[in-house]
Amino acid sequence: MTFIKETLFEIKFVFKHDNQFLKGEIIDFWKANKDSYLDELRSYYHFKAIDDADEWAFSSPTNSEVAAIARNNSNEIIGIAFVDLKEIDKSLSLGTHAYFQKVFVLSNYRSPKLTWRLFTCFVKGFSDAKSSRDFRAKSLVSENINPKMKNPYLRRCFSKLGYKMMGKNNFDGEIWYLPLKTSYKLHKLNQA
Repeated sequence: MTFIKETLFEIKFVFKHDNQFLKGEIIDFWKANKDSYLDELRSYYHFKAIDDADEWAFSSPTNSEVAAIARNNSNEIIGIAFVDLKEIDKSLSLGTHAYFQKVFVLSNYRSPKLTWRLFTCFVKGFSDAKSSRDFRAKSLVSENINPKMKNPYLRRCFSKLGYKMMGKNNFDGEIWYLPLKTSYKLHKLNQA
């Protein structure tokens, strides 16, 4: 399990953890912060009509699978990395399915250090979680839409984590993908 503890925050990989208390906390987090999350997304797409945006870009994050969380010293959730499994176009040569990921940190806690630590904890944990992921997904896709993150330094950081840039979408977002190793186990059927 991937876990990072700092003086000001704690980050934990939680993908596929069956914890009812955590699920309740995540529901409460999105009740309180979904509108600010969607407003932030809209601000990045400001130059294009929202109707033209990828349906997932503005879908409710409450339907996504949480993969990693950041907490403050009061044990409140202050950041979330989450994924959605989507069927993709085979012409992309990335298989039939991919996980699409996003990271959101509350604005009053946002810092490069916290955001990067949350992201790297998520990537390491998700890469290692072969048996928990859907075996059909051969890639983890990230759309970098934040203008502040479109710079040579962060591109090198993405590359060091194993991401490869695919190009840009219609909204000037950089599309990156991380090849995923998968595992599939056949289970013996009990025959009487």
